[in-house]
Amino acid sequence: MKIDKTTKLLERIERIQSRMFCSELSLALMGALPNDFDIRKARELTAHPASPITTETTFMSWWNGSQKIRGKSLEKADQAVPGISRWFKFEHIGNPMQRHLGAVYTLSREFGDEKWLHRKRKRIEDGVASAQTIWSTFWAIDHCPQSGPLSMDWQLQKLGKKLAEPSYRYSDDLSRVRAESGLINAYSFEVSDGARASYASQNESGLFRFLLSLIFEPEAEAQPWWPILVLDVGTAAAHCRARMSIDERDPYTVYGAQDLNWVFIISRVIWGDERKFIEILLSNAESLEEGVGVKHFLRQLLELRNTYQSLVKEFGGSYDEISIIAKADTDYVTDAAERKR
Repeated sequence: MKIDKTTKLLERIERIQSRMFCSELSLALMGALPNDFDIRKARELTAHPASPITTETTFMSWWNGSQKIRGKSLEKADQAVPGISRWFKFEHIGNPMQRHLGAVYTLSREFGDEKWLHRKRKRIEDGVASAQTIWSTFWAIDHCPQSGPLSMDWQLQKLGKKLAEPSYRYSDDLSRVRAESGLINAYSFEVSDGARASYASQNESGLFRFLLSLIFEPEAEAQPWWPILVLDVGTAAAHCRARMSIDERDPYTVYGAQDLNWVFIISRVIWGDERKFIEILLSNAESLEEGVGVKHFLRQLLELRNTYQSLVKEFGGSYDEISIIAKADTDYVTDAAERKR
């Protein structure tokens, strides 16, 4: 990727973050999430006593992305709407969409000096660690759900949902007794043993593999955490691809053929155009692992794509803009396989 193209991608993602920031500010102060802003609406918002700015022209420059939101403006915005600054800093401890866009930003920045490479590695590690903490609610038997921004409960609240009481759907009698006694994590039995076992490594690949397995769990799309799963599996795929851009090793060697292939399947399901999405469904439906039927595969990936597009719209973003930034131009699976011949 050329430097000028990277700059344009970064400008795009910053514009998306800026618009989602403005949308959240409007929702918090005015109780409404408009499809678009004009001077009149901006004037109403900036007249609010808790508004971090007082001029509608400044707000419109934020909305259009022509002026960056930084410094004291972010501090004032955080006072009015706690956590809103995480659209631009410390994204990894933000809400599901803030964390997701933080990963897309990391993915889109491919050129830089050693200082940037170090920062990029740190951003990947921070993003993965945060998601691991949130999802440990389901994969860790000996870890009880925590509180705070990196809890599943808090993340669900940001989407207007609630963590249900444990159903013990995958527990035996002894496990249920131990869980009800507080000796082990009851929520780990919300997912199958196979899904928990898929989380085998403390890195972005292990996280991605676990989240991928959840997509095909029975009735996963009906779970309150489905929207977070949709965003986080995309986040994990972005982190994997970001790691490829700074790792000197062959991606095929780093992740293995199966994981690498799925990273690009999910990338194209979420961010590819309609033609590539259909191609992914047709070319991979017949080569699934045992236990995932073709019908279930098609239904879940279609649900994944539709939910993602709805979430982007709900947060006031542009799906087309995000797709331009995050689409998978290079097929590392084919590229690596050809180099091995």
